[in-house]
Amino acid sequence: MNAKQNGHLPSFTAISATGRPYLAVACSAMVMFLLWAEISQAQNQSAKPLVVGSEEDYPPFSIGKTAEAAGGFTLELWKAVAAEQKLNHTVRVDSFRKILEDFKEGQIDVLINQAASRITRA
Repeated sequence: MNAKQNGHLPSFTAISATGRPYLAVACSAMVMFLLWAEISQAQNQSAKPLVVGSEEDYPPFSIGKTAEAAGGFTLELWKAVAAEQKLNHTVRVDSFRKILEDFKEGQIDVLINQAASRITRA
């Protein structure tokens, strides 16, 4: 019996042979969507640009070691969301540990990279 026959939709891992790239993309998109309302409200209350943290060189999700050279899937997705919602922002690129630390300390408003349950990257 397949997923459609038993009334359940197939999972992302069932759709893809490896599962992980699609799941990561779906999770990134969902997190950005869920944060949209809160970010929009915060942006409307303050004229200062949102500080967006992006991990350095974690292709294909993030590419580049500086804000000027930053690119990759997560940044392109963020730019589309920001343009649609007219969000003023700046991008800060650093190691995953550093942007996570800055986020926890309130120096970064939005993280756009994948997150794991444990910090395992340097």
